[in-house]
Amino acid sequence: MHKWLGLPIPAKRTIVDTKEKNKDYDKNKRRRTIVPSWKEEFKWLISDETATNSGKLYCQQCRGVYGPLAIRKTASDRIKRYANGPFVVGSTNLKHDALTSHEKSEGHKYAVEITASRNKPQGESSAEKILHSLNKATVSKLEKLFRNAHAVAKKSRPITDYVWLCELDEQKGIDLGSTYKNHKSCKEFMVSIAEVERYKIEEKLAEVKFCTIMSDGSTDVSVSENEIVYIHFAHRGVPYCYFLGLIECESANSEGIYNAIKEALHFKNISVDSVLKKTIAFAGDGASVNTGHLNGVIAHFRRNVSPSIIMVQCMSHRVELAYKAALKVAPVFTKVHGLLDELFKFYHKSAKQTKDLKNTFIALGMSQRLPTRIGGTRWLGHVQTALKSLWKGYKAFVTHLSQVALKRSGQSATQSKAKYLVKLLRSKDVIIFAHFLTDLVGVLTQFSMCLQKRATCFYEVHQELQCTIANIKKLENRPGPELRKIVDAGDQFEGETLIGNDLSSDQIKRVLKGLTDSLEGRFSDVNDGVKNATKIADLTSWPASLEEATDFGDEMVQTLVDHYRQQLLEKELDVGLIESEWTVLRNFLYNNHRVHGLSWSTVNDLYISRVPNILSLVDLVLSLPAGTSECERGFSQMKIIKSQWRNKLKSSSMTLLMTIQLNSESVAEWNPEKSIFHWNRNAKRRPCFMESRKRPVSIQREILELDEQEESEETAEEAEGERGEKEHSDLDDSDYTSDFSDLDDDSCDSEEYD
Repeated sequence: MHKWLGLPIPAKRTIVDTKEKNKDYDKNKRRRTIVPSWKEEFKWLISDETATNSGKLYCQQCRGVYGPLAIRKTASDRIKRYANGPFVVGSTNLKHDALTSHEKSEGHKYAVEITASRNKPQGESSAEKILHSLNKATVSKLEKLFRNAHAVAKKSRPITDYVWLCELDEQKGIDLGSTYKNHKSCKEFMVSIAEVERYKIEEKLAEVKFCTIMSDGSTDVSVSENEIVYIHFAHRGVPYCYFLGLIECESANSEGIYNAIKEALHFKNISVDSVLKKTIAFAGDGASVNTGHLNGVIAHFRRNVSPSIIMVQCMSHRVELAYKAALKVAPVFTKVHGLLDELFKFYHKSAKQTKDLKNTFIALGMSQRLPTRIGGTRWLGHVQTALKSLWKGYKAFVTHLSQVALKRSGQSATQSKAKYLVKLLRSKDVIIFAHFLTDLVGVLTQFSMCLQKRATCFYEVHQELQCTIANIKKLENRPGPELRKIVDAGDQFEGETLIGNDLSSDQIKRVLKGLTDSLEGRFSDVNDGVKNATKIADLTSWPASLEEATDFGDEMVQTLVDHYRQQLLEKELDVGLIESEWTVLRNFLYNNHRVHGLSWSTVNDLYISRVPNILSLVDLVLSLPAGTSECERGFSQMKIIKSQWRNKLKSSSMTLLMTIQLNSESVAEWNPEKSIFHWNRNAKRRPCFMESRKRPVSIQREILELDEQEESEETAEEAEGERGEKEHSDLDDSDYTSDFSDLDDDSCDSEEYD
């Protein structure tokens, strides 16, 4: 056409032109972002903006009802329909229409209703008012059922155990009623118990200004990578540590761990952002995925939350690593470790040898003490236990192994192993070094156990570390009690003659020197900056008198204020008054009390109104934990709950069970009242449902019996009329019909009844 019109023929498009055009489009196309005004228009909106993308949108109410940590899952049809909804898992559709459509959806409206019901003050919901009106017998039945459900979770038993527990109670003559005795009801009860425990944490967390996030990773029996999350904080001088969740990681890299941690921080009334703003430190082990300055988990915290967040590497792990590094210079340690390991395997894998060993203990008149495992875990306590077992059963071990070595049998491997073990047990350098190791491990175990307490704070590390290094240096100059025992005995030990030369003296000196250097190197950061300033919280290390403490703590307070200034200002603390309040508090304590016998809880009770800013700074210091030993204990419980028989438990169910297991009171001390109220307010309940199904039959029988006794002269029509009137009056007077008259449905009544 261009030819006939006399126009130049346009050039053909080339692949290069198309690529350039696409590049220009990608470069200049509109980038959608989260509009700040949306949060004012949609009160339920939560955003998750990161440095790597434009962010995701969440619905706070829907996450609370359908989300992965929403352990309230009674409406199974709605859960299946909305659990994977865009505003539950995170919507990347940054359009206003998407928000409007979600707000009008049926799932969102239902979530709003449930959330509103949960947020009503205790005692104001209609369900709770009805529960208050119940007779004592019905409430007593519910309490017994809830106690059974709590005991099942607390003792890490399968949910199906709840059924036979109820059957056992009935055989004892305990009246549990006829409703809610199936395993589905048990899970409903557990959900309410766990939510009440989590709400207690939320209440305390709302009152505090600072906290530390603790996490660690492990693989469970189903070969799933899980991240366990704890939170450590202090309120009015008292430190607390709580389990938050067990989250399955999408990936084991730093970003996956960081996202899993945020997933565990979802609460009903506190947003994730508000919890992160309280965070002053992240505690984890020394793995590079946690400590990396560029791409580690701590880097994500500093980049997305605050650059002032510090990294706390587990102190107990450092002790273990220092111990292993120091023993590498001692070849005789390999023999000692081999002796303990092979001795355990020799008896653990053979029932016959174990039985013969027990008979040897009886023949020698000794209490039985079988060898214990030294490997498998890195904790020093296992090494100490193995060494103690060796010394308490040494005579029996040598006697029995000598008999096995001399006995002629077809099992040459057993004889060879017995000869090898007897040789080690009679080796002088092995026995001497093992006694030295007993003294050394005792010192390190005491240090490690102090750091493993649930609410141990970072400031306690300083004094314990100094005492440990002092005890190790003492072993250089003076043998410990166990080593002195064997040195004084000469070549004899427990009636056995030790063979060989003592070649362990030089190795002992090298181990002690290397251990001191290793501890000082691995704990070098505790004497720098903020971590060194935590000494201010150790009241036992304060100077003895006010004259000696003229300027004590001034530099430490200044260091803490300078480092956390922005977070202190965000919590509306008067930073300018903190240093002056420190002087006032110091004078008050020295003039009116014995400082070394005080606790920060007592100090808060006495002086919180006079010096609130400095005591808030003390709470900040107390919010720094000494490590992540509590996470290790959490994994121990995880392995007990999620066994080979229960390997299909999901992370949400594990969070539910572990919340009850780790955060609730003991079976004897637990009170089910709040859990019953919570359970009753979240759905329509009919605790007398089965009684209402059975009662009319018995009433009809009673009526028929009364009819037979009536006078014969009454006509059939009169008898029928009286029967109807009596039936009507009996049903109206029955107490079960008025208990839950407005509760029409119960999602737990899924059991088939005859």
